[in-house]
Amino acid sequence: MKNEGIWDRIVRFVLALVFFAVGSLYVDGYARLALYVLSLMMVITSTTGFCLLYKFLDIDTSGKK
Repeated sequence: MKNEGIWDRIVRFVLALVFFAVGSLYVDGYARLALYVLSLMMVITSTTGFCLLYKFLDIDTSGKK
């Protein structure tokens, strides 16, 4: 049921760390909250290997199709 390849998962995890750091250091208010939520979503999808948006758009980077 995974639809993300290994490089996709690595990039998502690195971007999640970047978004979290930017939210912690440079942004306030609702933008900080948005970056935290986006970061959490990216960590969840990178660890599970499943992206719901990819499912709706019929995208598969795992190479299994």
